[in-house]
Amino acid sequence: MIIQAKIGPIKLMKSDWYPQRLTAADLMAFVEDAVEHRVFLGQEVQPFEEIAIVFPAMAFLTRVSQDARDHVGIVYEKRERAVGQTPNGNPVFDTASFMHREDWFIARDLIAAAVVKEGMMS
Repeated sequence: MIIQAKIGPIKLMKSDWYPQRLTAADLMAFVEDAVEHRVFLGQEVQPFEEIAIVFPAMAFLTRVSQDARDHVGIVYEKRERAVGQTPNGNPVFDTASFMHREDWFIARDLIAAAVVKEGMMS
């Protein structure tokens, strides 16, 4: 369902998009990719002010409801999909993936545990 609202001469489109929940298998694959540095996470952008340059597809979020944006846990993309680099060395992507915040909370903890375990093994 698409809801359209007219603001003066500008037509604003709002959709009912929400980030989809991951399956357990997809979540574990993401965690493995993150631990192996095959994905670039939005929180890795330095300086953070460059996030809109790194992920210009984030502009999509301006077209969805605040509630939908509140369900986004993190923006990320596979490093192999980079199409360039910022002057500060961040990769630039013409696509972006948005993870549901509940999945991100789980993934974040699993990534941290894997990094700690890896550190203890070295």
